Amino acid sequence: MIEVKALPLELVKEACEVGESAARKYVTSKVNERLINSLDIQVKYEEEEVLFSVDVFIDLSPLSGVDPERLADEAADAALSAIDKIVRGK
Repeated sequence: MIEVKALPLELVKEACEVGESAARKYVTSKVNERLINSLDIQVKYEEEEVLFSVDVFIDLSPLSGVDPERLADEAADAALSAIDKIVRGK
C-alpha cells in the first residue's frame, strides 16, 4: 500500500488505470496469454485512508509451470510501483 495526500479525482483515475495496466503487462511478460485461464486485477483507492491497494487474482494452466500466488504478488508490486510514479509526478 502507498500512503499519499488527498488526490484530485483525475489523478486517482489515471493512477488506477496505470496500475492495472502495469500489473497486466507484468503477468503477460511472464506467462503466455494462452496459459492464463483468468486474470482479475483490482486497484483501489481509499480516500478516507488516502492509500492505494492492488489485488491480483490469477488462474493459470498447470502447463505454465509458474506459481500463480507469487506471480500475483509480483504483479501487484509492479502496479504499486507504477502508481507511485504517477502520484509523485515522476
